[in-house]
Amino acid sequence: SSSSMTLLRLLLIERWHTSPVFARRRELEPFSALAPGEGVLVLHELPGMIRRDYAVAMDLGTVWFQHTGLPFVFLVWAARQDVLSLDQLRLLNQQLHHAAKASRELAVEYAAYYGTSPELAAEFVGGNRRYYLDYFLLEGMSEFLSRAQNLDLLPQTVHDTARAGLLSRAPVRPRRRVA
Repeated sequence: SSSSMTLLRLLLIERWHTSPVFARRRELEPFSALAPGEGVLVLHELPGMIRRDYAVAMDLGTVWFQHTGLPFVFLVWAARQDVLSLDQLRLLNQQLHHAAKASRELAVEYAAYYGTSPELAAEFVGGNRRYYLDYFLLEGMSEFLSRAQNLDLLPQTVHDTARAGLLSRAPVRPRRRVA
């Protein structure tokens, strides 16, 4: 994903003080063409999906958290207020909750195949995926955007947060994460 690639570039610059050349490949087996000193960015859904067959050094979301103390937001669905009807918002909310439950169930089902425990798989999917943006997630997203823009990895933009709740449409205020 573009967010993963930008995050990788940012971490390479800030954390490891390097800026390698990147090449996009569409190979089914990206590891077979690696030369010494080269690496590959692989997207995965569960811990162990890649580690089962290959030595993976780290998970980008985990490295970002270690680097900043903030969560990383890989994907956001957003719409302008009043674009969707209240019935459409309810259906979207219902589908998101259904998807979250199905993802956890599939993670547990496939855990053994990927060499991880059902508990770890469920936590990775259920514990790491959010279908809302709270203050802590917004802070992580804002920090990433700011750093990436400062490094010219992303264009300068203005981003704003929601001003109304998904279903209630009542005004919302950012909530601070309680440690």
